[in-house]
Amino acid sequence: MGLVIMGLAILVYLTLTVASSLYVVLAGSFLTGTGSSMFYPANNSAVMANSPRDLYGLSSGFLRTMANIGMLGSFVIAISIASVSVPRYVAFEVFAGVLNSLGSVSASFMSGIHASLLVAIVILSIAAVLSLSRGGETRSDQH
Repeated sequence: MGLVIMGLAILVYLTLTVASSLYVVLAGSFLTGTGSSMFYPANNSAVMANSPRDLYGLSSGFLRTMANIGMLGSFVIAISIASVSVPRYVAFEVFAGVLNSLGSVSASFMSGIHASLLVAIVILSIAAVLSLSRGGETRSDQH
């Protein structure tokens, strides 16, 4: 359910335009936080519950490593997609902070961000399907 809520947050972010209200960002952030707080603890608990007791340290370290790789990887994917979608001069103007005309540059930059968000919603959808298909947990003292 947490991944679905994070997907809804992406849909909220997809409504953003250059003239959007800050409240749209706040609504998306609220949904992202809610979805994250529902998914990550449950996912961590499921992984650790199914790990052998003598490998808890290894399992925990591997879980954190995969989470960090996923987080960094998402930034790389988002920036790569946005950079392909946005003309080079626009990216330089946005990141260098030398915007003279906000309108056309911002609209072009937003198209790149929207492309990144569409890929993110596809990835979240795949993750939600995989999370649903994993089956039940085995919680026993015999690990």
